[in-house]
Amino acid sequence: DRPREEVEHFLTLGYPGYWLSFDPETHARHAEMIREAARDKAPLTVRARVLESRAVTEVTVYCTDHPGLFSKIAGALAVAGASIVDARIHTMTDGMALDTFWVQDVAGRAFDEPHRLARLSALIEQSLSGRIKLADEIRKVKREPARLRAVAVPPRVVVDNRASNTHTVIEVNGRDRPGLLHDVTAAISDQGIQIAS
Repeated sequence: DRPREEVEHFLTLGYPGYWLSFDPETHARHAEMIREAARDKAPLTVRARVLESRAVTEVTVYCTDHPGLFSKIAGALAVAGASIVDARIHTMTDGMALDTFWVQDVAGRAFDEPHRLARLSALIEQSLSGRIKLADEIRKVKREPARLRAVAVPPRVVVDNRASNTHTVIEVNGRDRPGLLHDVTAAISDQGIQIAS
């Protein structure tokens, strides 16, 4: 239902990985989100929707791509009490990032209360603008019970340059905890490495 030139413009924005990662309904939602962001000249757009069938909340962030973006969003989600179940990150051909996270609360349920969804969006904005110190805020997040920490899970990192013809694959194993994805991706970004997937 959009003008042809608008559709054609949207079709130029995604690399092949983007088109393969989502279904047509999601592409249409993303196109509308991108159109609204351009119309409103919004530097940051965050959309959240509850997927009851999967017991997750889908959080989509659209903004200018920059080093450390994924880590900052992951950190904000951790501060909000969200556990990241899945994530897909895409840099569009115009340099904008379209990152999607599927999150649950600590009980394994979707974030579905309006105030919690609003807090998610606010924390993402505060994180990206530098108004909160993520490392300090993540330390305040409730940790796992002591009985679970009693079992040692030694961290392990494997760097593999043979698994892919185009990328270095980094595999990280360790005990899950609030902010783990933020810490891992921040360490990667600090080394000047761009995360592709």
